Amino acid sequence: DIVCIVPNAAVVEQAQRHLGPEGGFNLFAGVPVGTVARLDLNLLLSGARFWGTSGSSIADLRSVLEKVERGELATDSVVAAVGGIRAVKEGLAAVRDARFLGKTMIYPPLEHLPLMSVEECARQFPSVRDRLTGERYWNRAAEAELFRDWPAGLVFANLVDTDSVYGHRKDTAGFHAALQEIDAAVEGWLPGMGADDLLVLTADHGCDPAQQGTDHTREHAPLLAVHTGQDGRRVDGPMACVGASAFRWLTDRDADLPGEPFVGRAMAST
Repeated sequence: DIVCIVPNAAVVEQAQRHLGPEGGFNLFAGVPVGTVARLDLNLLLSGARFWGTSGSSIADLRSVLEKVERGELATDSVVAAVGGIRAVKEGLAAVRDARFLGKTMIYPPLEHLPLMSVEECARQFPSVRDRLTGERYWNRAAEAELFRDWPAGLVFANLVDTDSVYGHRKDTAGFHAALQEIDAAVEGWLPGMGADDLLVLTADHGCDPAQQGTDHTREHAPLLAVHTGQDGRRVDGPMACVGASAFRWLTDRDADLPGEPFVGRAMAST
């Protein structure tokens, strides 16, 4: 398979020579309308596929981004189906067969959630339906409610914007806004936490946008944890302590691995 991110006809023609039988050629960058390239159509006889979209100007991309940031474009409305990690294969087949008129959203933490349309999800989970935009379109509130309704599991999220988007780019204002958004999200999570829930917020390095240079900064990383039995104490230890704590919480036992658990006892009930 080949992903070409250079919108240039000569590069496309050269790259196609490396396409294998039954391979896919993705013109990811967006070739401008009217671009002509010589493609070897004999590749189609081997089952190869070509796909791509017409390119947009930088001004168009900037305009779309600004509208999204202002909330003028409801990007969530393109979600037509949802499913868990075990539904990936069926989801790919659904995309191939155009089963849903929109995007398919896969949620790895909801392992056994079957692939279903947003409409079917609304029928099965009335509380999710009540949070859909116009009782029809997907949104963050419906997503959060689906997570609340689904049985327990593990959610691992990388909040990467504070690193790659704002930290390395020395955008102090953007970094601050991202922290405020994270803080507001956590405020919404806390009331829904039960006795068996563990929430950990941490980082594997610093990325202070106010410091000189663009490399990771070397201050101590934060560790914030919420769980039943917490005593507000400070934990000074390696990143491995987070893994050890999560392992104890989920399995009700300790692993023969680096790191000391900071949770007092396991609370796993499943």
